[in-house]
Amino acid sequence: MDFGFAAIDITPPPGEELTGYGYYLNRRATGAADPIMARALALSDGDTRAVVVQLDLLALDPHWVSAMRARVERKLGLPGDCLMLHCTHTHSGPAARVTFGCGRPSEHFMHALGKHILQITQAALADLKPAGSVDSFDVDFPEGFAHNRVGGIDLDTRVRGLNIVIPGARPILVVNYACHPVTLGVNREYSADYPGALIRELNAYGCRAIFLTGPCGDINPLANTVRVGPAAYETLGIYGRDLAACARSAVAESLPWQPGPLRVFSRAVSVMGDIPEPVQLEASLEASGEAGRRPGQWLAPRGHGMAPEDAGGSGRGDCRRGGPGGDPGLRVRECGGRRTVGGDLHRTGADHPGCRA
Repeated sequence: MDFGFAAIDITPPPGEELTGYGYYLNRRATGAADPIMARALALSDGDTRAVVVQLDLLALDPHWVSAMRARVERKLGLPGDCLMLHCTHTHSGPAARVTFGCGRPSEHFMHALGKHILQITQAALADLKPAGSVDSFDVDFPEGFAHNRVGGIDLDTRVRGLNIVIPGARPILVVNYACHPVTLGVNREYSADYPGALIRELNAYGCRAIFLTGPCGDINPLANTVRVGPAAYETLGIYGRDLAACARSAVAESLPWQPGPLRVFSRAVSVMGDIPEPVQLEASLEASGEAGRRPGQWLAPRGHGMAPEDAGGSGRGDCRRGGPGGDPGLRVRECGGRRTVGGDLHRTGADHPGCRA
């Protein structure tokens, strides 16, 4: 099996809207705390080629992805289904798809992103070389920094990956871990969050690396135990160092893995819940006597809550929470003149004077 690697800095100029938190924060980057990167791993068994591109972004629009795959196939001859675009899900990256109330991408950034993906895919394919050995690892990381933010039992503490050794080149590490990259909370700088810190740590030890985020729906860093984003930037270094140390130790105990013929399969899977339409939400609010208190545009689907400093109306107004439509899992919360559906404005009542849960 042949493998190739490429990396490119895709950090845009200041001014792009950051995405991942809502709602309607107009959170535009004032600079970069660390680079936003794209990294590509190419694979070939002699008959089939495939490329995995890791992007320090929250998410991509599926229609844009389809168009990007078609563009790569047209320009590079790589079948569209053989290109995988993987977002690490950092909440401190520039918006790359429209996320209602939580960030919109600029045409300039999306145009540049398309060029970067084409460039890095081509570079990784050009770098294909036979591997001397490929080892796999799968170890427990019980002392890791991930925790279930809603107190559930679902928590994957495993660190998995591959160690690809190529004669005459630096090894390539593929690392997988399940935890939301939300260490910095609602900041105003571009950051890859802990995945970027992990890869910088591995680079310092002579490895090329890509990170693939595992299922992280309710899994947050421990630094967010009280509320999202109290952690200092230095915390990223701690998380990156500890996760890198786990991965490097795992390599020493890894087992030989013989890659077989490449097989490519692509399928879209919908995981959307049964979210009420705005008219249903308004009807529920009407029944509870809450309708008309605030403009309808503050009603939004499920999503992340706001940090206290972005909730507005510090020290004034009250904070109310209710379950529209009898659904206890779908909350309407109001504080200082803002209302959100599906996310807490505060993690605890102590965050806001006069807040009533």
